[in-house]
Amino acid sequence: MEHIDFVRVMKSVPAPHDIALKGTGQMRFAAAPNPSAAKSARSGVQIARTGSVSLFVPNVDKAIAAVSAIARAQTGDVLSLDDTARSEQGGAPSADMELRVPDDRFEAAMRNLAHVGNARARSISAEDLTSQIVDSAARLRNLRRTEIDIAKIMDRSGSIGQILEAESQLSAVREQIETLDAELKDMRNRVSYSTISVSLAAEVAGAPVESSASAQLISEWHTALHALSQFTIGLVSVVVWAIAFIPYLLLAALCWWLVRRRLSRTSI
Repeated sequence: MEHIDFVRVMKSVPAPHDIALKGTGQMRFAAAPNPSAAKSARSGVQIARTGSVSLFVPNVDKAIAAVSAIARAQTGDVLSLDDTARSEQGGAPSADMELRVPDDRFEAAMRNLAHVGNARARSISAEDLTSQIVDSAARLRNLRRTEIDIAKIMDRSGSIGQILEAESQLSAVREQIETLDAELKDMRNRVSYSTISVSLAAEVAGAPVESSASAQLISEWHTALHALSQFTIGLVSVVVWAIAFIPYLLLAALCWWLVRRRLSRTSI
């Protein structure tokens, strides 16, 4: 009877691939759900939202400070900041930031960020994780029940082979539990907290002032001098090449003269 129970429990252990979830990544935060997550849970919908804002700003450093202040005001955090200094070629400074805010503060944060500079692009995307969270939670409950059943079997008397097999299965089940639990926490965290990517770029300077007539004449004079120098260099190059090939030209002329002389004698 003990052996029958053991076989039944072993067959109920799900394979590792049974708990694989699509679209999940490494968990960055393990924060407890906030009231917005509880509201989503009550409504039965679990939505993970992300936003993106691209802005032209007069001063990148001041804009970074303003974006950071908005994140703090919405009880959020700055996850990353990539501040690119002015390049050697004179490129405009820019910065990329990633924010994390509670889901119920997402829309307010997006509105406030739009006032930091001149918006050039803005996007919002949402992913429905309801089915994945429900499915993962059910599988996690089943795995934990299986863990308890295997632990009970190990407490009973049995053969050494059965005990060793039970230990192996228990280790596999616990590994699956840890993996699935981390994925579930990550999905719930994505529902509770939204991420916003912010791209900042310095405003392009105004169009250059049109040159005066004198400046244009000076520019044309320099262009003409440059063309003259190029023509002179080309002419000198032709003369140099001609001088270099004079011996070959004289030899060719001598051969031609000898051939014509012989032909003239033969005709006589």
